[in-house]
Amino acid sequence: MLPKIRRLSRPDFLQVKKTGTPEHFPGFNLIHCSSSLPFSRFAVVISAKISKKAVIRNRLKRQIYSAVDKLALSGDFIIFPHPSMLNLSREEINTRLHQALSKIS
Repeated sequence: MLPKIRRLSRPDFLQVKKTGTPEHFPGFNLIHCSSSLPFSRFAVVISAKISKKAVIRNRLKRQIYSAVDKLALSGDFIIFPHPSMLNLSREEINTRLHQALSKIS
């Protein structure tokens, strides 16, 4: 899990969602916005449409947070995974997120 300082708060989440730039990648959508902070902050939004079971949604959220934890970026990011990400392994999730975030920055 990401430390609390690296997660978006509710007011910051709404600001990024309103003013951020949307990007579409295979497996997930992403909204990003620049930030004056020296580190990046993330939020992961997983709806019940992806899976009705909270255990599965939380597992995917933990996998995404662990993938972005080691990235040295600056900015605010909101990640909206698609149901196809449930079928990916942890390594595949890592590579997809790293490739997408490297294209943005």
